[in-house]
Amino acid sequence: MDNDEDDLMSVYKVMVLAFTIIGLVAAMVLVLIVIWWGIERAFNLQTPREFRTEVTQSSMVYAWEAPRIHSQTLGCIINKPDLNERIPACESGGDPKVCNREYGCSGGMGLWGFVPKTWNETIDRMVEAEAYLPDKCIEKFSLPASEEKIEAVFDPVCNDLAGRWLLKTDGTGHWGTATTWWGSYHCWNK
Repeated sequence: MDNDEDDLMSVYKVMVLAFTIIGLVAAMVLVLIVIWWGIERAFNLQTPREFRTEVTQSSMVYAWEAPRIHSQTLGCIINKPDLNERIPACESGGDPKVCNREYGCSGGMGLWGFVPKTWNETIDRMVEAEAYLPDKCIEKFSLPASEEKIEAVFDPVCNDLAGRWLLKTDGTGHWGTATTWWGSYHCWNK
């Protein structure tokens, strides 16, 4: 009888050990899944102060280039990459040197249709947040614009980086809402 009890205890110990190991492995897998989910979630929800776009001039894709390529390279800056294409298309039709057709440059300039005050504030905020911005873009704007439109606000790289950053940081309100008479909301929100 003692021999049977010893065998039973040995089987019991092996089973406890096996279930303990299985439980530990399952717990580790669960922890890894939670960590992976947390990293993925954190990446998608980072604020611009935490997330610096590592884009170089050579890897830059402009708003007027192929949307498929554009979305893959820079569309990750916000969770709605299609707005990175639709807002500039509505604001400027892809023309980096454009001024607002109705109100001139005081009503919007460049790809994203920046008004002078918003451009200047955005540049200041990007510098403060240490967001990626080439030195040539760190230029305040004051009216009137030059005939050649050589100011940074008309530079497609500068305007696109600032527009994307502002959209990621502040949302779509700078380009109008359903109840505003100004902006391009009714164009890009279709």
